[in-house]
Amino acid sequence: MTRTATLSIVFLVLTWSPVHAADPPPYLFQWGNEGSGQGQFSNPHGISIAANAFVYVADVSNARIQQFTADGVFVRTWGEAGSGDGQFNLPFGLATDLSSNVYVVDALNYRVQKFTAVGEYLLKWGSYGIGDGRFENPFGIAVDDQNYVYVVGAAAGGSHPESHRVQKFTSEGDFVLKWGTRGSGDGQFEQPYGVAADRTGFIYVVELGNARVQKFMADSTFVLKWGGPGTGDGEFNNPKSVAVDDSGYVYVVDSENHRIQKFTGDGTFITKWGVFGSGNGEFRYPQFSAIDRYGNVYVTDAGNHRVQVFGEVFPPVTGACCESDGTCRLTAEDECLIPDHWQGMGTDCDPNPCLSGACCLVYYCLVCSQSECTIYGGLYQGNGTLCVPNPCPTASINDESRLAASVSLTVKSNPVQGDGGFVLSLPSRQVVTLEVLDVAGRVVATPYRNQVLGQGTHQLTYSPANTSGMFFLRLTTGEQQVTTKFLVVQ
Repeated sequence: MTRTATLSIVFLVLTWSPVHAADPPPYLFQWGNEGSGQGQFSNPHGISIAANAFVYVADVSNARIQQFTADGVFVRTWGEAGSGDGQFNLPFGLATDLSSNVYVVDALNYRVQKFTAVGEYLLKWGSYGIGDGRFENPFGIAVDDQNYVYVVGAAAGGSHPESHRVQKFTSEGDFVLKWGTRGSGDGQFEQPYGVAADRTGFIYVVELGNARVQKFMADSTFVLKWGGPGTGDGEFNNPKSVAVDDSGYVYVVDSENHRIQKFTGDGTFITKWGVFGSGNGEFRYPQFSAIDRYGNVYVTDAGNHRVQVFGEVFPPVTGACCESDGTCRLTAEDECLIPDHWQGMGTDCDPNPCLSGACCLVYYCLVCSQSECTIYGGLYQGNGTLCVPNPCPTASINDESRLAASVSLTVKSNPVQGDGGFVLSLPSRQVVTLEVLDVAGRVVATPYRNQVLGQGTHQLTYSPANTSGMFFLRLTTGEQQVTTKFLVVQ
């Protein structure tokens, strides 16, 4: 009896542990609806959260890429239908590297295009075919921490078994290696559609035809696999993509089961969420996912033409923080160690705004590089100098945080696209003159001259005349003068 009881206890201990499942992450927020305007989508697919914390989305049927802040505020868009540089024919997969460069799988142009973080075209590679560096039907893309690029994809029922493969490239598009052929064995593929790289160098590939995930080393060595067709936990119906978070957890977009499944790196099921529908947390043919540094999961919900976000932490609005040694760190304002060195919401560390020194212009002290200061015609103060405290005795400090408390002037949206909006707060009735100056201190516009405004908050507008660049807004009242800077993007 004693022996039987002991065996029974051991059996219970061994079989209880695997059934634990974590709760799915709660719904946080969403953005987007069907259309072609800013922040609207038509069949969104690829999504990536770059090192600069911005979110990039491949808007397939609008043939463009859209960039957003972490909380879904539209920043910019680029691309149009076509086959030229910067044009697209079904931009499906999307990935970013450690420098926040953006790589786009341009499927029916059979190529990959690479852009800067602000959408400037850099290079392209690929053409139709099954040779090295060529594509039959590319779909998914990933970039590892060594900046190697992985591309997968194959046509349904494709005539070339060799096209069911993974190809690895340098960040400049040079072919490195390939692996896979059509089949269901280890290291073989049937329509590989999604690929991801984790922080330790493992590569994950998800297949439509075999309804599974395979894990490899970066040199193509097979490690393990899991999955199979079905609707149960760990089973898939047309899985479209795979993503890995910083802790090594794996997320599979189980498209035609209209859900997301989460696993450990060895394929152990953890949790799932989603059903068919259009409500919060519901999906209609989700396509891709991306995970931010807080563990929040962003999903392109293609059939509902939106992005949904799930997690425990609402992403803080970030900006560039300039450390005392001149390095740049992307962070929330309250996490910047030197408050005066936070560059404002939405500023990016690429290009680095924490440039090397202060430039003394006619009216302003401006932090910039020595080469930029030369272009502006200013006096460069040397590496490491900042505008607070002001090293330019005859110049105003160009820093919004230093504006006088009694009168405040802020930019509603920076950079300015279209009509610029500004908020002016006055402690009393004032005669106001508002001037726009360029970086050399020249007045280029005077939106308001000697205008009487009462106490309180006023909404002001200024329409830039087909120009781009950095400008300064100078407010003069009967009591004081304050300035703020803004960037115009056309």
